[in-house]
Amino acid sequence: MPKVHKTNMETIEKKLASIGSGLFFKAKEGLNIVRILPPWNDQGDPFYEATLHYGLKMEGKMVTVPGPHPIIMKEIEKLEKAGREDSKLAKRLAPRIKFYANILDRKTGKVSIWGFSRKILKTILGYMGDPDYGDITDPDRGHDLVIDREGSGMNDTRYEVRIKPKPSELGDEVDLDKLPKLDEVIGEEISDDDVEEMLEAAIGSGGDGEEDEAPRKKKVVEEEEEEDEDPEDDKAAARRKERRLRRKKEAEQGSKKKVTKTRRSR
Repeated sequence: MPKVHKTNMETIEKKLASIGSGLFFKAKEGLNIVRILPPWNDQGDPFYEATLHYGLKMEGKMVTVPGPHPIIMKEIEKLEKAGREDSKLAKRLAPRIKFYANILDRKTGKVSIWGFSRKILKTILGYMGDPDYGDITDPDRGHDLVIDREGSGMNDTRYEVRIKPKPSELGDEVDLDKLPKLDEVIGEEISDDDVEEMLEAAIGSGGDGEEDEAPRKKKVVEEEEEEDEDPEDDKAAARRKERRLRRKKEAEQGSKKKVTKTRRSR
């Protein structure tokens, strides 16, 4: 019988407590000024990459599972084959790549963990590769970051980031020896038994009737809406909507021209 590694519930409780205490940063509408902090370890990288599954709950609170997780991926494959509604659920459970960094929120003076997309990371790295900016995390001559958030929902939120051109000091309010260890806080390993239990609760695989399955699927949607929005997903959805509206408008204009032409021929 293969060895089963059990989830360390003490670690999970600490993780849930950290999320509940506001350790994770969520940009407010408008301008947010933050400072990306130096690396939390000796690896020299202030950013942490994680592939995670969302939409699952443990003890009533949403958790993320490191992915691609074989059990979840197998369930996703089943859902994709089951039908349209289940394929939507499969998409929500699919692994997503996010990047994280420790930041100082200049408004509150609090150290937080900020999660963002690959596109935003690319923008930040572009600045860091420019000798006029260099190491923006330097405590003495680094640069603050401006996060401009527009919108408040999953479908209308947009982010733009830029680096302040003038260097500045980090200040004395941050203890750099006590930064959150991103490789420990993000994506804690969870046992297979717990993953299966969360999947059963989220997808409703333990239920027999439609009445039991429908609200469970709705719950997953609500949890998804509480997550940090991914700007790339939002912009892709906006582009698709724009293309649909443009095609509809072109079709309506074509229909009007056809009617006008018919009337003239009479």
